Amino acid sequence: MSKKLFILAIILAVVAVGISLFWNIGRKPSVPIKTVAQAALSTAAKNTPSQTTQSAPSPTKLPAPLASHETQTQEMSAKISSLLNVWGSAPISFYGKVVDGQGNPIERAKADIVPWQSLTGEVQHNEKTTDAQGLFSITGIHGMRLNVSVSKEGYYQTPQATQIIGYQKEMDHYNPHPNPNDPEIFVLRKKGITEPLVMHSFYQSEVAKDGTPTNLDLQTGKETSGADTIQIQVWLQKGQNPNEWKGSVSVPGGGLMERTGDAYNFQAPANGYASEDVIERTPTAPEKRSRMTKEYWFHFADGRYARATIAFFIGGFQFVNVTSYLNPQPGHTNLEYDPDQAAQPASP
Repeated sequence: MSKKLFILAIILAVVAVGISLFWNIGRKPSVPIKTVAQAALSTAAKNTPSQTTQSAPSPTKLPAPLASHETQTQEMSAKISSLLNVWGSAPISFYGKVVDGQGNPIERAKADIVPWQSLTGEVQHNEKTTDAQGLFSITGIHGMRLNVSVSKEGYYQTPQATQIIGYQKEMDHYNPHPNPNDPEIFVLRKKGITEPLVMHSFYQSEVAKDGTPTNLDLQTGKETSGADTIQIQVWLQKGQNPNEWKGSVSVPGGGLMERTGDAYNFQAPANGYASEDVIERTPTAPEKRSRMTKEYWFHFADGRYARATIAFFIGGFQFVNVTSYLNPQPGHTNLEYDPDQAAQPASP
């Protein structure tokens, strides 16, 4: 291998180490990063050009002596360490703001700030508290990026409650927000007033592939018929082809409605329910054919309301996972769940 190719191999090794470091922020790697770099250097060093030549040099034009493998490795190791230290030494000034679903500032929210600035995988947590305007900031630290997560008792963490903030233009998530007048926005959603709900998880409840119904009682948590029962059916189409299937969810004597929109809305609609939701998957469907997840509101014949998430797994085996929340009080549409106030399920 020529010396140019050797240098190219080293550059690729540096890039590989950098990517590994970038994706492992906040976790202590099982193998120290320096060990990874040394292994890469060792592999590249084995392919360095030998000091032997193909033909004898001219007596009057002797070639300059080549550096030993050990010297080359030491020099390149120093360059890698220097480059990684530069990546992790960017000065950080960061400003953030925590708001609720309506954009109102949230005071006394906690912000956990973790800069990446260590080659060993160690992390340093910095905790800040928001002021009356929902603002927080951190300055005087260094790193390639920040992981920032905000929280507060009595609030849900939305996907916008956690952010990655980059401080190297060459990397993803470059968005430093060093200006106090332009803070990064973090969103929490306030929890509402809850009522005791009956919660069940049906794990891998098998369903037949010929349309034979599976009935799940959301009150007792059993596969049986009853007043609070949902019915699930699955058919494989065109023989036994798992890529083409049809299913349905229904409520005998009641109704259901697909739950869409605001994930933090827990009030079941009072009307607008249908008797059945038919699901059909074909090879041209954009979703992954063997799995699909849907959320529903349910209204039962006795006036009770529930919500559930149903995950269909269709392939070698047909089964569904169901997580349900039932309000045991007829006419009560509040389905916001607090595990500390969970209602006891009825006896089967």
